[in-house]
Amino acid sequence: MSAISELELNGNQIVLDDALAKQMHAWGHRLKGYMDGNQLVIVPAGEMLDPRYPLISRYQDVLNGEPVISGTRVTVRAIVEYDRLYHDPERTWRAMPHLIRAQIAEALNYYGAHRDEIDAYIAANACAYDDGARGQ
Repeated sequence: MSAISELELNGNQIVLDDALAKQMHAWGHRLKGYMDGNQLVIVPAGEMLDPRYPLISRYQDVLNGEPVISGTRVTVRAIVEYDRLYHDPERTWRAMPHLIRAQIAEALNYYGAHRDEIDAYIAANACAYDDGARGQ
């Protein structure tokens, strides 16, 4: 969802306009929500990888199923690589201001618990980059 939409609360129901309802329906029946300050952000749920890290998901049609920040195309790998570059989560957040600090923290925590998996994605990405640079 790229634009902020106003929702109407009608009794116990949230009423969506037609365009937003169609977009959310296209995501499927599973959604995730998290708070960004005072705003509720709703994103496609994707596949939960580890219940300790609900903001990290896998979508088979996004980046070949690599773990990402839920509802985005930002990989855990990218967050880890920014963290290695900057050595400071605040600087990583400033490089990716469309994310919230909690998403970055959760990606780094996910990496701590799944280091081998993410390191394999980092190595594969480095090989692909090197192959591309050599024209292969």
